[in-house]
Amino acid sequence: MAALARERTQASAHVDARTSRRPPARRRGAGSWAAQWALGPPTPSSPRNSVGGFQFNSIQALSASSFAGLSKLELLLIHGNEIPSIPDGALRDLSSLQVLKFSYNKLRVITKQTLQGLASLLRLHVDHNRIEFIHPQAFEGLTGLRLLHLEGNRLRQLHAGTLSTFTFLDYFRLSTVRHLYLADNQLSSLPPGLLDSMPLLENLYLHGNPWACDCGLQWFSRWEAGAKALMAVANVWKQPKCPRADDRIKK
Repeated sequence: MAALARERTQASAHVDARTSRRPPARRRGAGSWAAQWALGPPTPSSPRNSVGGFQFNSIQALSASSFAGLSKLELLLIHGNEIPSIPDGALRDLSSLQVLKFSYNKLRVITKQTLQGLASLLRLHVDHNRIEFIHPQAFEGLTGLRLLHLEGNRLRQLHAGTLSTFTFLDYFRLSTVRHLYLADNQLSSLPPGLLDSMPLLENLYLHGNPWACDCGLQWFSRWEAGAKALMAVANVWKQPKCPRADDRIKK
């Protein structure tokens, strides 16, 4: 327990000193911000588990060294702030991190280096931000990633290889994601091949997008027919229909 206390103190000191934030409003019976950051004890069988909670603290920026040295941190909750960007390399020391919750911030871009170093990541929550662009190699190397929340952003398009977590010789691409949330964005289409590289996919959420149900999405009908995934698009997705060849000739 003493070792855990030192780890929590270290994490709190790092982020408190290296982030720019406004002081949170005091609530009756609430202690200091630093004293409230641990959101639950570690499991008894894993005394080295570490939890970092900095949610709803009006944090406005992160620096490249905000999480430096926190190699044992496994759960990081930093949702509900006002952070517009994650500096490249800022997460590089979080090699043990399994869950990152960055929901409800103001993030606009996920670069190739944004998630660098998160080799143990299982769950990524970046929903309800302002994300407009995700680099095609943003998730490369996150071979343990199983759950990806991207709903409630401003995505208009995705590259065919964007969701790949493993690449061999820059040709063979594979995604380990099982649960994918893309609802409530500004997607009108999906590139052919995007879902073909996701053999483990179990749940896919696409509702709330302005889909252009035309020939460009004809491939999705074929994919859906053969997929074993549980599709959460009932009563929302309209199957694209292409005109028959005879009709095109008449016109």
